Amino acid sequence: MVYPCFDEPALKATFKTRIVHNSSYVALSNMPAIAMFEREDENGTKWMVTTFNTTLKMSTYITAFVVCDFDYVNMTERGSEIRVWARKEVIQKGYANFALAIAGPMLSFMEDFLNVSYPLQKTDFVAMPDLGVGAMENWGLITFQESSLMYNPNQKFSTSRALTSLIVAHEIGHQACVVWKPCYHEVVERYMA
Repeated sequence: MVYPCFDEPALKATFKTRIVHNSSYVALSNMPAIAMFEREDENGTKWMVTTFNTTLKMSTYITAFVVCDFDYVNMTERGSEIRVWARKEVIQKGYANFALAIAGPMLSFMEDFLNVSYPLQKTDFVAMPDLGVGAMENWGLITFQESSLMYNPNQKFSTSRALTSLIVAHEIGHQACVVWKPCYHEVVERYMA
């Protein structure tokens, strides 16, 4: 709803995103934040301005941003930062730890399988309490229904763990279509023929 989105090769572009938001929230987008400063409006209200690095050339439909008061767990995999964001109480309970533990190795597997380095500097996984779809593979900012990404390690049954693994793998697989696309068709032809 920010702007018209098209999945057309001729309509790909780079995006420079700047978000003005309440200073008690964090802003996320496809690329890493490169600048943050506070500004005051004409009424004296203070706002945070977060500017993000320019994206690679990409389709409009995979641009994204999130403004939230979430917390995160993080790791670095092959020089790329991976963060899993969720409501603070969910992070404190450790429910994001499983998704974080599998995300890095899955991204590395795709790099090795495709023999192409992942071109993004960071990938954020965001668990949203109310998302109309199961997940969305936005470049560098993958969004999930909270129940699809969070795993309670105290659960007796492993179906929840398997479902989280499947959905995370599925969304990382989508990155092959959008991030690693130049070599994706070769892989499909080679392994699916």
